Amino acid sequence: MANFSPFKFNILWADVPSYLFKHWNVGSGRKSEVTARDLLLMLLTSLKHCGVWDVVATAFKQKVATFEKRVTKFFTALYPFGMRKYVTAVGEKWTINQLDADSHQIKNFPYARYATDVTFQRTNVPSGSYVEKKLFYSGKHHLYSHKIEASVLPNSFAINYIGYYKDSISDKTIFDENLDFHAANLCKKATGIEMADADDLGPDRELRWADVRAVQSLNKPMGGIVTFEDELAVHQLLERYWRQDGQEQEYSDMYLSLEAQGEAVDGGSDTDMGYNSEIENRRVSFF
Repeated sequence: MANFSPFKFNILWADVPSYLFKHWNVGSGRKSEVTARDLLLMLLTSLKHCGVWDVVATAFKQKVATFEKRVTKFFTALYPFGMRKYVTAVGEKWTINQLDADSHQIKNFPYARYATDVTFQRTNVPSGSYVEKKLFYSGKHHLYSHKIEASVLPNSFAINYIGYYKDSISDKTIFDENLDFHAANLCKKATGIEMADADDLGPDRELRWADVRAVQSLNKPMGGIVTFEDELAVHQLLERYWRQDGQEQEYSDMYLSLEAQGEAVDGGSDTDMGYNSEIENRRVSFF
């Protein structure tokens, strides 16, 4: 979290009272003795400096358990408003065209709209057994933590973050589970079709695309062998693709040659030793 001054704090406070008066400290039950303005300051201070609750609670001269409960409850009430106004609305406003018009672009990647990373968030020691706890333990930081994926615009506005994951979850898994957001926010809109991409192809880039297929030869499985039928199946698959591209004549000679080899092997030997050894040594690369 960035530093904040009294001026910035007052700007933030001017936006939230009308929402808080309807959604926080209302209804039956015991009311909070701390005002909403003071709790907002406590919340921002906790987000900025809270390595452990003890440190910030001592700064505000409150008991640790009481301070943690108050700040957490206040943050839960404020979260929907803050997410809608300062994250969702900002993402809708700052399109790639708007970033380009205001010269807010990543220096080395001007065609990128935002940057995404998985961040470390320290947490309390989880309850439960050791097996459950160790899933939250970070060997890198030697602390219990959560992982959170955040996406940030070049002008420092965050436009998305997803719920926490255990520290044992890999970063790639977290990225994969958020692909829907990236697919929706990285697709080119009609207003930005003229903007240059990384490959400098411009608006006619789709005309230069090509569908490329790759067929890999079989490798010998552990403790097993690659049979002639296995290799023949790969060549049959490759032949079907080549026929679609109008290159069947060039490949048909190779295919017939393999069939002839198979017939010769089947009729000329009762043992598989020499036959399988030849296949293991014969490797064909397909491009």
